[in-house]
Amino acid sequence: MMLPRLRPGVSASMAQLPSVVRSNYYIVSRRSYASEPSKDPSSPPSPPPPSAPAAKLPGFAAKPSSDLKKDGTPETAKARSDKSTKTSAKASTDGQTSSTEGNAGKGKRTFTKRQSGDRPQKTFAPPLMKRVLHIRRVSRVNSGGKVRSISALVVVGNGNGAAGYGEGRAVDAAAAVQKATKAAEKNMTSFYRFNNRTIFSNIDYKWHNVQLQLRSAPPGYGVVASNHIHEVCRCIGISDMGAKVYGSRNPMNVIKATFAALLRQRSPEDIARARGKKVEDVELAYYGHTNVGNDSSTPGVARP
Repeated sequence: MMLPRLRPGVSASMAQLPSVVRSNYYIVSRRSYASEPSKDPSSPPSPPPPSAPAAKLPGFAAKPSSDLKKDGTPETAKARSDKSTKTSAKASTDGQTSSTEGNAGKGKRTFTKRQSGDRPQKTFAPPLMKRVLHIRRVSRVNSGGKVRSISALVVVGNGNGAAGYGEGRAVDAAAAVQKATKAAEKNMTSFYRFNNRTIFSNIDYKWHNVQLQLRSAPPGYGVVASNHIHEVCRCIGISDMGAKVYGSRNPMNVIKATFAALLRQRSPEDIARARGKKVEDVELAYYGHTNVGNDSSTPGVARP
C-alpha cells in the first residue's frame, strides 16, 4: 500500500509524528490536494510557501528556537556568545549580592561567614596514666596441641580518684597490652580519699590467699608499699599510705586485692548513715575536723 504524497511545502519532520496523527494528516492532505484547481504549466512558478509550523501535540507547548531573534531573523554565533557571557555574569553578581546583603528576596538563601570567636572551643580530657604491671606467657591445650599467647595486666587512672585495671590476651605483647588498656578504661571507677591524699581508715582485706593491710598516713608520709601497690596508688591519686602483703604475692592477685580493698572502705557518710548521726559529728570524732568540700588544702591528719 502506497502512502499519498505530501502537499508542497510540508516539512519532512511530519514523519516523526505518531502514526495516528500522521495518518489523519495524509487523509486531510489528500482531500485538500484533490480539491485544488489545476494550474497552467505555462504560468511562471510560484515561490515556495514558507515552512509550515510544527504540529502541536495535546499537552505540549511549542518551544521557541534559541537561534532566532525576536523578529525571527537568525542570530549570529558572536551574538550568542555575548548573550551567554552576560547571563553568567549576571548570575554570579546575583549570587554575591544574596550572600552579602542578607535576605533580599523571597526564597533566596543567605550565607554569613562565621567569625573565629563564634566557634566553640574544643575541650579535651586530661590524658590517663597507664601502667603495664604484669606480662606473662600462657598457653592452652586443644586437640591440635598447645596454643601459646601472651597475657598482660594494665592499670589506668587519672590521678584524681578514678582508676581501673584490665586484662588482655593476644599472640603478641603489643596487641595484649592494647586489649588490656581498653578493658581498663571501661572498668574505671571512683575511690574515696581523705583530703584527696590518703584513705579514711585502716583496712584489712583478704583476696584468695593474699592478706592485705592498708594503713592511712599523715601528710608527707608517702606510699610505703610494694611496687605494684605503689603504681596503683599513683594512678588513683593516693599520696600517703602504708601497705603490707602477707601470704601469696602473685602480682595479679595483689593488684586485684588492692582494688577490692579500696572499694570496700567506709566513708564518713556511710558511718553516719549507719549510726544515725551527722557527717560533721563523725568527721570530728574520727579526724578532729570536718572534711569541707573534700579539699586537699583542709588542715588535719587522718588518724588510724
